[in-house]
Amino acid sequence: MKLFKHEHSQYVRTLLEHDTFRIGTLYDFRKNEHGVGIADSLEGSKYINGEVDEYGPMGGAGTRDTLPEKLGSIYVDDSSVIDMGGAKFGGWVHHPDCFVICLSMANSEEARQSAGERDSTMQVIDLERLAQTVGRFLANRFGVDFNWEGNACEYIPRIEKLHFRSKDLGKDPIFIKGDDAKYIDQKEYRIAFSPVEPIGDIKPIIDTIPGISQCFKQVQGD
Repeated sequence: MKLFKHEHSQYVRTLLEHDTFRIGTLYDFRKNEHGVGIADSLEGSKYINGEVDEYGPMGGAGTRDTLPEKLGSIYVDDSSVIDMGGAKFGGWVHHPDCFVICLSMANSEEARQSAGERDSTMQVIDLERLAQTVGRFLANRFGVDFNWEGNACEYIPRIEKLHFRSKDLGKDPIFIKGDDAKYIDQKEYRIAFSPVEPIGDIKPIIDTIPGISQCFKQVQGD
């Protein structure tokens, strides 16, 4: 799979010539100041709709894994048991803030324009090397290791229906972009970097990352 980074030409030059790179954060993309195609107030969030379609017990010792309890929609202590049926519940799920690199699976004018009227494109030469280079930079900066995960974003509604006995919270909202047409042309592929232990509030970083220029080659623009 080919991956691309759409950018303004001046930022492409500083990256390729000086290893200067910007690492965004998930929650920063929620800000309206980023403009159409980038700002998304629901970044990293989704809503779960759940149903108890048949009667069954909830509560009691060792049953802290039902979906309503995970969402905080209901709580039953270990000494109590209730039978539920025909009930509905729901709640928001938010991925913790983390560092993010946004790429694209499309090298097209539509993708460049949708990403904020970018005029240049770089192709990722080695995705694994890119992730490791950024992960190593973040680990050195914050003094903790970072796990990374890369996935194509899904342009689907941010409402997911799950059974009340679901063992997890379904799709990870960090890779859900919603079904708004203004994002679809981006065909985004996202790499998320999460610290293995808390590091407090985070902000986007613009800095020199040694070797990151070796992870890209320019394929469009000056």
